[in-house]
Amino acid sequence: MKLTVLTKTFLKQYPDGVVRRTPKGKILVRFHQDGQAYEYSGSVYSVAERLHLIPEIDRVQEAATVAWVLSNGQDEVVAHTGLNDNLRGLHGLHDIDDEPAGTDEYDRDLAVYRIVPGRWAGWTVVDQRSNW
Repeated sequence: MKLTVLTKTFLKQYPDGVVRRTPKGKILVRFHQDGQAYEYSGSVYSVAERLHLIPEIDRVQEAATVAWVLSNGQDEVVAHTGLNDNLRGLHGLHDIDDEPAGTDEYDRDLAVYRIVPGRWAGWTVVDQRSNW
């Protein structure tokens, strides 16, 4: 996460706050809330995480969006990593493939998702019930 992203997000939530870099390279934030003064320091990411400035990812919703886009003719879509199981299990996209595609503004990994026909054609599905 870049300092500019932290500053923008922080000041949106705490307009009277101050963000600055310490001599040791850490980040210091100060703000007032409910009549009290607060001060936190640490890495950019640790301060953002402590103040809940990093939005949560709804992987089920994001997988639904990716499935809809791919099912409606788009060749590829960029989204957060880790959606493969949802795409295969919830949306039936068994021929899904992904490749790394960098990071988002919060340094979370992104992937390019594509449907590759026949991707898993050589794999054998084993009925787990027969092993019981």
